[in-house]
Amino acid sequence: MPTPGPGTTVKVSAETVVAGGSLSFTGSGFIPGESVAVWLNSDPILLGRVVADANGTVAGVVTIGPNTAPGAHSIQLIGDSSRTASASIIVLAASSTDPDNSTASAPLAHRTSGAPVPAPALARPELAQTGVNPAVWLSAGIIALLAGAMLTVTGRRRRT
Repeated sequence: MPTPGPGTTVKVSAETVVAGGSLSFTGSGFIPGESVAVWLNSDPILLGRVVADANGTVAGVVTIGPNTAPGAHSIQLIGDSSRTASASIIVLAASSTDPDNSTASAPLAHRTSGAPVPAPALARPELAQTGVNPAVWLSAGIIALLAGAMLTVTGRRRRT
């Protein structure tokens, strides 16, 4: 398991970012050619992967998910076989004047030494649960149907 170590660093373009916005980063101290995972931590979310150049340096741009909780987080770079590095960031709530987050940046390709690396596929966020749980009403309906059937059978037995 990679560990934090001397000489492994990460720098981010800003200490704060709005949920749904983009953030660029650079990291150094990795093994040349090594694949490096880029994570957003508090709830670990893989933002993408980059490949270290001949000097062990990585760079890229990541998009912070629009549903990311506001507050303190960190960008963590984890080399597949060497070390890790992290930088603290503050995520701000997305603007309420843009409810569908249509002005947020789309995911950008990560870059290392000018070579594009495909951006990761974004997971579809779950919709907020509103209203009632339909399973409760379905269960209540089935119980009522069974109770009615039992009463009907019992009533017919008494008459005969």
